[in-house]
Amino acid sequence: MSATAAHGVADISLDEKKDLVLTTLKSIGEQYLQASAKRLQLETELEACKKGDLSEVELLSLPTVANHPKVAATMADISRLNGEMDVMRERYKSKHPKYVALERQIQSADDRLKTFLTEVVALLESTLQGVRSLELKLASQLKERENEALELEKLAVNYNSLRREMETDSAVFQSVLARLKEVDVMQSQDRPVLRFYQSAEAPKAPFSPNIPLILGGSAVGGLALAVALVMGLVMIDSKIRTVADAEQHFQLPILGVVGDEEDAAVSAPSGSSEGGEPKEAKVKRRRSYYYRQGNQESFRTLRNMVSLLGRKDATRFILITSAVPEEGKTFCSANLANSYAAQGTPTLIIDADLRRPALARHFPSDKDTVGFTDVLLGHVELAAAVRPADSSGGLYVLSSGSRVPNPGELLGNENHLSRFFKALQETGFERVVFDSAPLLPVSDTLLLSRLVDTVLMVAACNKTPIAATQSALKRLKAVDVKVSGLILNRFRAHSVSGYYYSSYYYRGYYGETQKPVLESA
Repeated sequence: MSATAAHGVADISLDEKKDLVLTTLKSIGEQYLQASAKRLQLETELEACKKGDLSEVELLSLPTVANHPKVAATMADISRLNGEMDVMRERYKSKHPKYVALERQIQSADDRLKTFLTEVVALLESTLQGVRSLELKLASQLKERENEALELEKLAVNYNSLRREMETDSAVFQSVLARLKEVDVMQSQDRPVLRFYQSAEAPKAPFSPNIPLILGGSAVGGLALAVALVMGLVMIDSKIRTVADAEQHFQLPILGVVGDEEDAAVSAPSGSSEGGEPKEAKVKRRRSYYYRQGNQESFRTLRNMVSLLGRKDATRFILITSAVPEEGKTFCSANLANSYAAQGTPTLIIDADLRRPALARHFPSDKDTVGFTDVLLGHVELAAAVRPADSSGGLYVLSSGSRVPNPGELLGNENHLSRFFKALQETGFERVVFDSAPLLPVSDTLLLSRLVDTVLMVAACNKTPIAATQSALKRLKAVDVKVSGLILNRFRAHSVSGYYYSSYYYRGYYGETQKPVLESA
């Protein structure tokens, strides 16, 4: 038995060694073929380079040159720097320091590449010498492995004879072993086959259904589904929620934040109580510039922020617009103009939304009042169309005027607009606020925006899609109009923001019972 086992071990070792030698022989053969092909390629490329008639582009097209680590790294740097230069051209002019520095980096990379290409012949000769040495080394190894394979094949003949003898002996051994097992089975038939060590017991609780497991799994699954649903809703939410959202998506300063007080209750006298005291009833009022002191302070802040954008003559004409209707641009225009007037600044507010004029909601006027369109058409002088907004004398209104069938063509007439702005320049108004049309539905605002000093964009929180405001800003940028800042309207007080705390502490310190700056119904 020991001799047979020894033969088996020797046979297995010989087979493994043959497999290893053949595998190595195959690998060395493949490497030798690759080295030969590489040598032929290098000889061809070297011959072409020695002629000296290849251009820089043709040299870079050679595989050996293109795949060299220095060339590949330099080409990657040039591609990256050119990409940065494309972005730099959109942001800066050619004499900007960053622009000039980037040009120097590109020139330095080009110089390194040209220097390397001048040494390409020496590079190819050095590489060819290394490949030839490798080819000779592989040929020597290949010859050694072939001789070793022949010697192993001679040994295999003797081992095959021994293996056949081992297989015969193994078959006889297995036959004897099977016969011995049959004898043992015949002798043990009288013994008991099964033994019971413990009696079976009925289960005290059902295996199925497992109520605690089902309830726990349902709770965990429901919680996971709720979390996934909330995350999905957050991901598909495309509206402005906070000041941080606006700053992140629009890259513009937030000049003002106006709270959402459309449904705020206002106290009004209603009859008398039992003690003769007038009792109060809660009523709802249309959102206008007659509302709580908290948002009046918001418009004072907006007024001061606009005033700090430049000199007084550089922020005289202010245009307020929005991306889509119903964002509160008229509301913000009226309150900003009112804030300037309350400061003692002669202010004029113009209803420049000729499609859907809404300024009359805040400043009631006669139905046939002349206004902006009549002044543009030359039917009436500007001084005759302007009227006081109230008895204080600080705020004046220019309504939209007579309805015209083609507002876009009227505003597109440069003679009408230039005559109108010249008349505005000659007036004594220190601030002129334009309530213009939304940007996305019509192009009226684009015609006006290039003639004013300051353009402000109104965006309604929790309503306006971010994509709509971004599209409106792109339209203004396309006509070279710079937006000075954003006004976030209908901002919810429960939002965690410094603007909420400012409004909260203002109401807590000054109280809610102060009268608004303008008083009327």
